[in-house]
Amino acid sequence: MKSLFSVFELNLLIFNDICKYFATPFKSFKAKVALAAIKSQKTTNEIASKFGVHVSQVNRWKKEALDTLPEAFGSKQDTTIQDMESERDHLFQQIGKLQVEVDWLKKNIGHLS
Repeated sequence: MKSLFSVFELNLLIFNDICKYFATPFKSFKAKVALAAIKSQKTTNEIASKFGVHVSQVNRWKKEALDTLPEAFGSKQDTTIQDMESERDHLFQQIGKLQVEVDWLKKNIGHLS
């Protein structure tokens, strides 16, 4: 009796089934798994088997998502504003230092002539 699938074809089918979740970029895959875990509509074991990852990985990605979620709502803009303010303060300090040097040079050049 001849089998319906050759061993190669069967392995290819299994490989394609396993890799179907990795067709999307890895970050979006992690986000999907973490979002499913955050929703808590299924158990962690069900989520892990659905996406083909280990249970501890689901928990780790869920924790990462929950830890970084507050940063998604405006902290990047706050960081940018803080960076700009610190740069402005540094430039004002540099301007003040250069002004003192110019005043000192003007004073000492007057003594030389």
